[in-house]
Amino acid sequence: MAQASAAAGKVLVMFGKGELTREPEIALINETTCAACYACVRTCPYGAIDKAEIRDRKGALVKYTARVNPGLCMGCGTCVAVCPSKSADLEGFSEQQIYEMVKNLI
Repeated sequence: MAQASAAAGKVLVMFGKGELTREPEIALINETTCAACYACVRTCPYGAIDKAEIRDRKGALVKYTARVNPGLCMGCGTCVAVCPSKSADLEGFSEQQIYEMVKNLI
C-alpha cells in the first residue's frame, strides 16, 4: 500500500509541472534498407512501431516498411537488437557513434 501511495505521489508531481519531459532518444527506421520483416513490430514492448507502406506521388505502392511513432517510443533499443537488416537505430546512438565512444575510452 505504501509503494502505491509513493507511486501516485510521483505521478502527481510529474503531472503538476504542466509539461512532461523524457529522454530524447527515439528509434529511427531507415525505410530505404528496411526489409519489412517486422521483427521490430513484434518485439517492441511499447507498441511504438507499426507496419507502413511507402507510396509514390500517384499512389502506387513502392514498398512495405516499418515506421516508429515517436510519441510512443521510449528509446529502449529492443528494435535495434532484433533488426536483421540493421535498419533500426537509436537517434544519437548509431553503431559508429558507439564505436567511437568505446574507442575514446580505451
